[in-house]
Amino acid sequence: MTVRRIAALLASTCALALLAGCGTTVNTAKETFKRTTVPATAVTSGTGGPSPTGGPTGSEDPGHPVDPIYARDKLRLVYPCGLVDTKAIMGSSGEPEQPELQDYNKCFFTVKGDSSVPRAYVTLDEHTYVGDDDPKTTVAGLTATTDDTISQGTCFVEGIIQRDPDRSITLQVHWDGGDACDLGKKLLESVVKNIKAGSSLYRVAQGNLVNLDPCASLSDSEATSVLAGSAKPDDEADPHDCNWSAESGGETVRVHYLLGPDPSSVATESPKPVKVNSVDGISEKDSSGDGCTVSWKHKPVTGDNPDVDPSWFEVVEVAVDGKPGGKDSCEAALTAAKLVQSKLPAP
Repeated sequence: MTVRRIAALLASTCALALLAGCGTTVNTAKETFKRTTVPATAVTSGTGGPSPTGGPTGSEDPGHPVDPIYARDKLRLVYPCGLVDTKAIMGSSGEPEQPELQDYNKCFFTVKGDSSVPRAYVTLDEHTYVGDDDPKTTVAGLTATTDDTISQGTCFVEGIIQRDPDRSITLQVHWDGGDACDLGKKLLESVVKNIKAGSSLYRVAQGNLVNLDPCASLSDSEATSVLAGSAKPDDEADPHDCNWSAESGGETVRVHYLLGPDPSSVATESPKPVKVNSVDGISEKDSSGDGCTVSWKHKPVTGDNPDVDPSWFEVVEVAVDGKPGGKDSCEAALTAAKLVQSKLPAP
């Protein structure tokens, strides 16, 4: 496991395991687990097949999934909050809470009760690092790894869906009152069963981003122009994320479709209003000053799905790191953002 992987897991475990924030002492006899307010999506789960409408689509898979159902263009359409029967798997610990959609490919599950009840995050198609290890465990037909060494009461269970590069379905489970790894395996079995059954898919409406391939948002020639040097897509774990790197130099451009609030309401680095073609957005330098992100809200959440927060949007982020051809990173990011926005379906 790489240092970067461990650092990321420590950060997420801290948010999951401590009830009042990292570094805070908690009276677990009184304090109940506070779930985060999560973003929402404009699409809801359903049993019918997807109906993509407009915009670039496709698959940028450079590796070989262990089964075609785990290809990124397939997983992109899977609705994660419908993959777990919380009552059947976790119900012995309490009454199930409403699942919470964290992002297109991530959902949070728990039951009512104090801090000892189980809580779990399910993330579809995430980078993992198997390295030279030779996992022996098999769960639901997938080679699986388990790791309970990061934080007491927390276990990460990863079902490997692709090697070289390594990708997984990841379960992050915290349970003070039981065996978190055993529960994680049961949750993974439920997730795989429902993915195979096709029983939890997004219903794609006109203008949604969830079904779009972000690597189709820029052609290689457009990315090369933005970065002032030959560029091709890199491997990215998130099926809603794509990154291009200049073959000479360290410049990159990244396109990310995500769920979240209006970007202007959460910006932290002195954002500047910009026009992305006819759309209002913001341009924001990162803290190092070497990178810049242009973001805008594409489509508001609609519908009555109780898993999601109706105040959120489908959001587009276009980020440039470095100074391509000596240009300011925000200038380059805005150029790329206009190219991306011009290809998106009308909201």
